[in-house]
Amino acid sequence: MKTGRFAKYKDSGIEWIGEIPEGWLVVPLLKLLESLVDYRGATPEKTEDGIFLVTGRNIKGGRIDYEVSKEFVPEDQYKEIMHRGKPRIGDLLFTTEAPLGEVANVDNENIALAQRIIKMRGKKDKLDSYYLKYYILSPLFQQHLLKYATGSTALGIKASNMCFLRLILPPKDLQREIVVVLDGEKSRIDRIIQKDKQFVELLEEKRLANINQAVTRGLDPKAKLNDSGIEWIGEIPESWSLRRLKTLLESRKGSIKTGPFGSQLTIGEMNESDVKVYNQRNIISNDETIGENFVSLDKYRELIAFKAGPGDLLITTRGTIGRCLKLSSNAEKGVLHPCLMKIKIDNSIVLDDYMEFLIEESDMVKVQFQIQSNATTIDVIYQENLKNLILPIPPIDEQKTILTCIKKRISKIEKTIERIQTRIELFKEYEKALINNLVTGKVDVREQNGLGSKVFS
Repeated sequence: MKTGRFAKYKDSGIEWIGEIPEGWLVVPLLKLLESLVDYRGATPEKTEDGIFLVTGRNIKGGRIDYEVSKEFVPEDQYKEIMHRGKPRIGDLLFTTEAPLGEVANVDNENIALAQRIIKMRGKKDKLDSYYLKYYILSPLFQQHLLKYATGSTALGIKASNMCFLRLILPPKDLQREIVVVLDGEKSRIDRIIQKDKQFVELLEEKRLANINQAVTRGLDPKAKLNDSGIEWIGEIPESWSLRRLKTLLESRKGSIKTGPFGSQLTIGEMNESDVKVYNQRNIISNDETIGENFVSLDKYRELIAFKAGPGDLLITTRGTIGRCLKLSSNAEKGVLHPCLMKIKIDNSIVLDDYMEFLIEESDMVKVQFQIQSNATTIDVIYQENLKNLILPIPPIDEQKTILTCIKKRISKIEKTIERIQTRIELFKEYEKALINNLVTGKVDVREQNGLGSKVFS
């Protein structure tokens, strides 16, 4: 029975590599290169057309993605940049800074390369540049690379440190066989993942359609409808009312409150340990318990008008706008971050849970937030904008029914999405394991007739 292993192995002499098949070598990467060109310092002027500029963002998952960013350089600057070495089909591109260690083979010679990209070409008789791509993508090499990376905010590798990088080198003919198998398997995996992602998109659309249908038309398909007169709402059941949010608030002072100005609550004042500061992270993560910002008791008393606690609905108002979280009955007392707003709903008209669901989940609210956000560089919701949200409101009993039914429906969809996303991650892990096991010689690619689970031996 074929084991998928090579007949004989030897000690590589390097601890982090371990055993390799007999006939394989461990060689400094630079000794295997015909050329290495570092484009560090090349800062071309960007234009709307010309020669396509490949940046670090375009290099991902072993290929050049021409859709991620579309930047161009003038032809005269292209010639100036490329005097260092014009790309040829098959040359390997390697990112030296964030994202560090991404690689792709050149598939179009008519491209310019941005700074922080190194172009490598293997010696024809020793190194296949497509094999080099897979070796660099392997988890083993990626860990090796990190040992020589530097940087406090973003990791990068200096060209001078490239001399420390080591390559596990099979015979040239075997390199090509490994590439053929990996190309085929990667192509198959990519197709599966792409189909799964498309299915997830369809499920997300179905989830949103269910929500929008429920909060604008209700659950009864036979209900009589009236035109709301508002494009993004459409028709609503005649038993429902169309209300502005300000008419749904408790009739008392403080039923809507924007967080303090930045000057009232500075970053330095949030480094105490007494009273919690609720911030955007709590809402976006749907977790009231997390967060490291606290104020002193004295500061809390000073900011008492901005207190937040059980039953309050908190809404994000800057950057990521319109996210909503209802604080539970066990929520600790706290104060609002300047980027939040709180509202108290009149529960004789609307349930807190229903209002949270409307704001957090429905498209009609998101559309209004986007229209009302009038900032040019960052999305912002002001108190007056929030007050004037227009919402279709069903009777209380119907709100309860809608919440119960729609949450069951979308829960089923979300579980299916979660299963598919788990499957996608498993395929990605399988691909990493496959690459790692073939380029390190743990599996003899020549003995595989359909790799299957043997790559994990």
